[in-house]
Amino acid sequence: MDRQKKTDKMQDLLSKAKELVAVKHKAKHFEALLVDTVHDLNATVALIDEVATTYRGFFVKKSTGTARSLKIYFFKGENGDWYWRARQSNGKIVAIQGEGLKNKSDSLGAFTNFITKLRKGLWQIK
Repeated sequence: MDRQKKTDKMQDLLSKAKELVAVKHKAKHFEALLVDTVHDLNATVALIDEVATTYRGFFVKKSTGTARSLKIYFFKGENGDWYWRARQSNGKIVAIQGEGLKNKSDSLGAFTNFITKLRKGLWQIK
């Protein structure tokens, strides 16, 4: 192999090595993004699980003694803030978040806090 061919081959190998380094760098970047995404998903699942666990078995009793389950709705107000409201199966709103929050997850947290305080007897529904 003559000197020019060896030089060209060496340049080609060097170019491919640089490409591989760039690909490896991108792979590490995407790996970090994936780890962050999985972390965010795990946090979201934990929050949903906490809300579901807290909400499970929460009922409003009518004076007749029968229990009616509530449906919890999360919605974005006209001002762009998030709220929750508890509605009976007959459509009557029995509780609503008074202060809007910027994120839906914050509103989920506010709902969880509301239910926790009700269960601990810190608040009462009259």
